[in-house]
Amino acid sequence: MNQMFGEWYRAALLDPQNVKLEARWAGIEKHKGANELSFAAEVVRLFLDTGKGADGFLGAFRQPFFDADNGGFRMSDNDVELRVLAGVLVLEMLQRKDAFADGVALMVLAAAAPELRKKAPILKEVLPTASNYLFDRSTLVRRPGPTKSKSALTSIDTELAEMTQLATTSPAGAWKPAETAIRRVAENVSKVSEYLESRIIHLHRRQDHLAEEANIVWWLFAGADRVTLESYAGQPEVAAALFCARDLASLTVILPPPLAAPAYIERCLSTHRDGQVSLEEVASSKANESLPVAASMFPFLSLQHLVSQGTLSKTAVKTVAAQFSLKPGSAPTQTASLQYYRELLAARVLEPKA
Repeated sequence: MNQMFGEWYRAALLDPQNVKLEARWAGIEKHKGANELSFAAEVVRLFLDTGKGADGFLGAFRQPFFDADNGGFRMSDNDVELRVLAGVLVLEMLQRKDAFADGVALMVLAAAAPELRKKAPILKEVLPTASNYLFDRSTLVRRPGPTKSKSALTSIDTELAEMTQLATTSPAGAWKPAETAIRRVAENVSKVSEYLESRIIHLHRRQDHLAEEANIVWWLFAGADRVTLESYAGQPEVAAALFCARDLASLTVILPPPLAAPAYIERCLSTHRDGQVSLEEVASSKANESLPVAASMFPFLSLQHLVSQGTLSKTAVKTVAAQFSLKPGSAPTQTASLQYYRELLAARVLEPKA
């Protein structure tokens, strides 16, 4: 059990007895091995309190905690405790340090919109932990990792010599060294195959990294919309912010995204340094004609989704601002662009696989 578990409960003005903490942790243990990002997305939504979850999710989420403490855990009217448990589960999922955890961290930052949020979530540690996690992982996945070392192949010379001798003296006995030789050849082939596979994976990763870097460099020098070829400097604030984010997201091959992504956005939007983008402008923008399935998970995509469904911009802004606890008014152009970039990447990990 995490030694901070009790402190997180107290920070939320909950004070369970030690035995209850142990029972709650048993539920965390049941959930933390989940490998479906759709489930993780619902956990993030519950933690941030950003709307109604998928049908059946809350019951499934509560069940392991009820099983561990059916005399003390409530199956209703315990929303604050559920958000604490969801936040703790997010922190535990990040401990896995794999592609699944990368997706969880991306979703947390994109859904939380920390630079636009007017109040901290119930567990303040989650957002900085997710941010630091992505920093470390972004460095790691772009660093050429070690390849599988060559394995010494087993010689079959002894078996071949024995087979040659037995072929003239006792042909029936030659099957035993022959079997041994065949097994060793199979082991050698397996070793060579594993080594080649590790080298191919390493080369693919390196190629993806270099291609991503090269394409981003050319895009930075162009400083223009990749679709219309219009300079960002000549576009209105909201168009420049969202199209810049869209273009960088399309060039980001490896997740988590590059550490320099905010700097790339800042450079491309340097002429809009003092500009502001309002939520209503984001809602009305045509930056994304094909909204991802997971649009409702994230604030900017939610704005665009609501407007695309016929909701008035002002109504959509009020709805989403309340849902995601967003600050009223406008945000700096570069901040808005970074938020949209994060949302596009986080939505990507939730897209159904082709």
